[in-house]
Amino acid sequence: MTVGSQRFPFPRLFQMVDQLIRDRVITGKVIAQVGYTDYQSDNMDIHQFLQESEMKECIRNSDIIVTHAGIGTITQCLESGKKIIVVPRKRELGEHVDNHQIEIANVFRDKKLITVANSQQEIQTIIEHMDSIHLQNYVRPESELVLALKQYVDQL
Repeated sequence: MTVGSQRFPFPRLFQMVDQLIRDRVITGKVIAQVGYTDYQSDNMDIHQFLQESEMKECIRNSDIIVTHAGIGTITQCLESGKKIIVVPRKRELGEHVDNHQIEIANVFRDKKLITVANSQQEIQTIIEHMDSIHLQNYVRPESELVLALKQYVDQL
């Protein structure tokens, strides 16, 4: 579970997952990168931040990743072929300055790349049905710069 490096706390996410652990919906080991969220739990291995290599290892060793709707986090998890449950931060709850994470999550969901949850019940339902949820494989699009460089090289 990760919330990136946003300076806004996101306790709602950790509280929901913590309750799902207590309810035995989540039974495996949970590693939580909490960022600027002040959260303590005996049910999770909590880290404020992880080095990039540590984060990659955690992603590689994960079955399911629960995360905020940060583009970098989502794409890193998708590139690792992981199933992702995205819980967007909400402005009205003080989790971000606006609701752009909802928009980001919807774009990825509409492309059938991720699942999106906005409540503990939705996270639970997704976890319980994850084996039957079919998501598209992610193919990272080439950047405009790379495409321009390829065109230039082809003209040489």
